[in-house]
Amino acid sequence: MIVKALIADDSPIMRKIVRANLEKANVKLIKESKNGEETMATLKQGEVNLLFLDLNMPEPNGWEILDKLHKGGKTSELSVIIISNEMGEGSKENLQKMGVVGFIPKPFNIQAFQEVAVPIVESIYNEEKKERFFDAQREEELITLFANETPLCSIEGGYLFFEFKESVVKIEKKELAKMAILEKKIL
Repeated sequence: MIVKALIADDSPIMRKIVRANLEKANVKLIKESKNGEETMATLKQGEVNLLFLDLNMPEPNGWEILDKLHKGGKTSELSVIIISNEMGEGSKENLQKMGVVGFIPKPFNIQAFQEVAVPIVESIYNEEKKERFFDAQREEELITLFANETPLCSIEGGYLFFEFKESVVKIEKKELAKMAILEKKIL
């Protein structure tokens, strides 16, 4: 997956430092926001999968933003890394419960960035590789099955069931919709 980062910090120097280090980690799509209002507006566009969040930002602050994201179920879709000098153990535990995946202390520490942010960036890139491999593998398997026989089809809930002589293939409807290539190859 392409890493689409948002650096939410009221300090222009901190945004510049984080941006430079993200660029070194080969992240190309980087947005910035200087307050909570800009951060929320950018997040609503849905074009971010990695958020660097300062807790002491104005209007609303980072805690309030994180609370909104957590209550809206958005922290499961977004990797959130906190950049802050508020790193007490109680704070870390509370933040982890809210879906935060990493912490980088202020003042900025390059080693902490490399230990925390770089592996998260790599895991986001690798997610797409796994998804693509799985989809391509599933497509090939289904094309072979469909080429050799016509299955019985049924729909139950959000799933399509293709019953072949020796196997049953269960596919989520939304997963099948992603496989436009498969549809063209079968028809």
